[in-house]
Amino acid sequence: YTNEKNNFIKTQDDHEYLIDQSLDDIEATLDPKKFIRANRQFILRREAIIKVHLWFGSKLKLDVKPSCSEEVIVSRERASAFRHWLGEWFFSKVRDLIWPI
Repeated sequence: YTNEKNNFIKTQDDHEYLIDQSLDDIEATLDPKKFIRANRQFILRREAIIKVHLWFGSKLKLDVKPSCSEEVIVSRERASAFRHWLGEWFFSKVRDLIWPI
């Protein structure tokens, strides 16, 4: 995530590391099935998303774990792609429960 022109990686166990790479550079190296760019400030791992709320102006508000000091809002421009991405994951998990591969 980005905060005050600095870029950080926050781990699942809530440790933060300052990094020199831009979020664009990091996004290019990540598996798009596991990570998504929510907005200009956040790239999220699928398992970090706890809840999705409908928000103002066709945006989405996310509850994430570990928690974040700022609200994580999926921009209007990215909301449709986010829903599609999340839907594919959800249905693949349901399929795996019903028809284990």
